Amino acid sequence: MMTQRLLDKYGPVMKPAHLGEIFHRKYGGIRYGLEKAKREMDMGRDPTDRFYGKLLRAKRRYGKNVYFETKAVAELLAST
Repeated sequence: MMTQRLLDKYGPVMKPAHLGEIFHRKYGGIRYGLEKAKREMDMGRDPTDRFYGKLLRAKRRYGKNVYFETKAVAELLAST
C-alpha cells in the first residue's frame, strides 16, 4: 500500500528533496548519514546506523544526478 502511494506521487525514482520531504528533515542531514555509512562500509564494517546503510543501497547515480529507488525506500519505511 505504501509502495503504491509513493510510486503514484514520485514515480520509480525519487530526488533527494523528495526523500527529505518523506523523512521530515533536510536532505543535508540525510546526506551526512549516508556519507558516514559509506565511510564505515568502505572500512569493511557494517554501518552503525542500519537505516542509512539500507538507504545507501537504494541510491542510484544517473550522470551527476542522484536518485533513490522508490520501492526500496518504501520497503525501508515499512520495516521501521
